Amino acid sequence: MKEMYDNILGQRLKQLRIEAGLTQAKFGENFNLAKSTVSQYESGKSRPDDELKKKIADFYQVSLDWLMGRIDADQSLGIQYSRESKGNYDILKGMEPETRKLVEQIQGLSTESKEELKRYIELLKIKECYDKNQRK
Repeated sequence: MKEMYDNILGQRLKQLRIEAGLTQAKFGENFNLAKSTVSQYESGKSRPDDELKKKIADFYQVSLDWLMGRIDADQSLGIQYSRESKGNYDILKGMEPETRKLVEQIQGLSTESKEELKRYIELLKIKECYDKNQRK
């Protein structure tokens, strides 16, 4: 029973990976890690440094407290990359960090604010089109 608690970080990393529908190699690509390194983290033979833990928590939108096993349920954000959202994950992993951050901020908005943002984006598109035509 003690081993289960000794490697809570490894278990949580594996949970994130599996819920994202990723192999160890694909999971590692997001953080420039070899498959063997991911395997060592999951098995508890090795541990990521604090900076990498922060990157993983940010990328998967979970709290460090949850990742480290200090709390059982991540009430702050929840695990965003479940099997159902794998398509969204595939899109997000190819984004620049700045763009991914914008998407994360949008996710936190109310439905009403998201609708308002959609209208604003449409206005920006119209403006860009107008500006482009004016330069011709």
